[in-house]
Amino acid sequence: MIGASGGEGDGGEYLIILEPAAATEALEQLRSSHRVIQVGSPRVIVVAVSPGETPPSAATPGVVAVSGGALPADMVEELDEQEALFLAAWTSRMTSPEKQRRGTAVGCSWLRATRPAHWTVAAWRLS
Repeated sequence: MIGASGGEGDGGEYLIILEPAAATEALEQLRSSHRVIQVGSPRVIVVAVSPGETPPSAATPGVVAVSGGALPADMVEELDEQEALFLAAWTSRMTSPEKQRRGTAVGCSWLRATRPAHWTVAAWRLS
């Protein structure tokens, strides 16, 4: 088992791998204690943790791994094709430059900077 990267107070998203035999019960337990925001399969989920909230624990019954980043290669090999694709998409989103900038930008500054002042947003989207 691997534990969560980061500790209490960090916030963010955590990818969780559940044991196939105990996935239903573990998912229900996690839903009662955390905000599940994505379900990639019955055993691969993502939860959001607010700053100051305790991240999920790999010690929770039915939980194989909790990660705020990349999973070990041997664990990735155990995933089926759908789960591996979900993991790759989540990892890409979490490490993308847009994710890193998201907290610093307010609104769509690129939208205001690239459209003529006389266009409305609705008209700009239609053009």
